[in-house]
Amino acid sequence: MMLINPLGKIVGPTAMYSGYVFMIFGIIAIYFSPVSLVLVLAGAAMVFSYAESIIDSEKKTYQVRIRLFGFLKIGKEKTFQSGQYTEVKPFKGGYGTYSRGGRIHVTSVDDYRVYLRSRDNNMKVTIGIFESEENAKIQAGKVEEIIRLL
Repeated sequence: MMLINPLGKIVGPTAMYSGYVFMIFGIIAIYFSPVSLVLVLAGAAMVFSYAESIIDSEKKTYQVRIRLFGFLKIGKEKTFQSGQYTEVKPFKGGYGTYSRGGRIHVTSVDDYRVYLRSRDNNMKVTIGIFESEENAKIQAGKVEEIIRLL
């Protein structure tokens, strides 16, 4: 059984907007110069790229990867080690944007994250992002079952 958890976009909302602007003006500018295709590619990378984690219970592996442009998969597959464990922690973060008047507009993000940790605490990998603590604990329990089977 494979568990696929989306980890969200790799850029914030302001960069997403910039990506759409790059794509639109790049498409318009292609008429004048084919070099503007670089703008379209940069905008598409900002808009369509996202991160996800995949946990394969049959092979006992996990993979945190980036889907560049939404379809190119970048990331290594790693095996679970004995001694690893999961933890659920609340996350409070945000995205900040500055206006031309010098004011800061912050969009806050409050969610629960499931981390895969090693016993010696030298590794911390995000394997899930959830809106509620209950869903995060259910996912952490599924991963703990896979680790227990090692």
